[in-house]
Amino acid sequence: MVRLISDERVNQGKFPVYVVFWEDVSRDLAHPDNRGLLQKYYSGWQEIFGGPPTPEIDRALAERSNYQLALANVEEQRLQERWVLLQAEVARGYVEAARPHILTLVQDMEQSAARTPLSEVLRGRIYRLAATAYLPSRLGGDRTQCQLYLQQARRFSPPEDQDQYDLLEARLRYHTQGPTIAAALVEHLNSPDVIRFRFGLALEQDDLALCGALIDQIAEPTILDTAEWLRLRALYYAKQGDQEQLDQTVRRLTQLDAPAEYYAIAGRALLVIAYRRFSQVCADLHISSGAYIGLRLDELVDLPTHRRAAELFAVSSTLYQQHGCPMASVRMLENAVRLALDDTPSPEFSTEVINRLAAQDPQHPLVRLAARITEPPADWPLDQLQSLLADPTGDVNLVLELVHALPPDPAQSS
Repeated sequence: MVRLISDERVNQGKFPVYVVFWEDVSRDLAHPDNRGLLQKYYSGWQEIFGGPPTPEIDRALAERSNYQLALANVEEQRLQERWVLLQAEVARGYVEAARPHILTLVQDMEQSAARTPLSEVLRGRIYRLAATAYLPSRLGGDRTQCQLYLQQARRFSPPEDQDQYDLLEARLRYHTQGPTIAAALVEHLNSPDVIRFRFGLALEQDDLALCGALIDQIAEPTILDTAEWLRLRALYYAKQGDQEQLDQTVRRLTQLDAPAEYYAIAGRALLVIAYRRFSQVCADLHISSGAYIGLRLDELVDLPTHRRAAELFAVSSTLYQQHGCPMASVRMLENAVRLALDDTPSPEFSTEVINRLAAQDPQHPLVRLAARITEPPADWPLDQLQSLLADPTGDVNLVLELVHALPPDPAQSS
């Protein structure tokens, strides 16, 4: 109950609340700085703690202080161990599963800090982990929560960690105020992490020349072989159209024990290659890329690469599900089903991914669409299409797929 109340207050931008035991209250009242409160509320204690110090009292206070210090060390060690494990889960992309445990870690840390002094560095890093877990770019992220935890983290951050907090602030601002503001926040920094962040901004804006220049700034080439850089390099090679380099990077990303996020990024990169010719034609002719179904431009798509992407999304979905990330699993299944409906790699694959999506969400629009395509009724129910067209948040591509799936009008064919 206390945690529910605390979470509700934090969501409202208020300070958290937690249980304080009598032992904590008595310890605080015994502190010399609180003698006024001791006299006001518990004047009988004044005879013990308010008089001149004695060896017995000094020894008792010293023993209590040592006990509290030992307790703090044990609690810090446990908090540190939990932080390391959750930090690793977030780094591997399983934020959805880690987020509830991170919230519990924050609450336990705050309660421990209320009882005994804790390392400010550890407190800052736990808050920073929570802020990272709530970045708006994360599935289920929240801008307000992220900002709140980031403010708390800055209170306890040592000078040597300031660059990391500035970078996290820039990542938050990117999603709230755009790339220009985000880049300005870290323009005074030049660490490998900041260069990678700038590289990601340039990549999203298709500034491949700047991407190349940023790679040249990396003094230690081995940094480019880390998982963080491989994910960006896969998309970079895809946008360059460098199939050979992309294939090598995808193989490295999807090696044994790779996390779900790596398969998802590899799938995204392969899709860029698969639709490269198609996208170029759309750009040259000023055609909306969402109109490809109606215009029958499928022959411009690299179908083998398209199919590989669908399979990678399906693998990513499986891994997310195994690691307790149901929302991310459904998101990846949606990608796989869309690709399967667009160009069926094999009847078995299509049936598998559609059935998996149906098991998690039987009423999902893509599940209903698949049923209409595979077993179209004699009289197509246009109300489904009309409801999607009436929804301002409706998926344009899904509408186009429904239009494409409509049977021909007998009157027109005659």
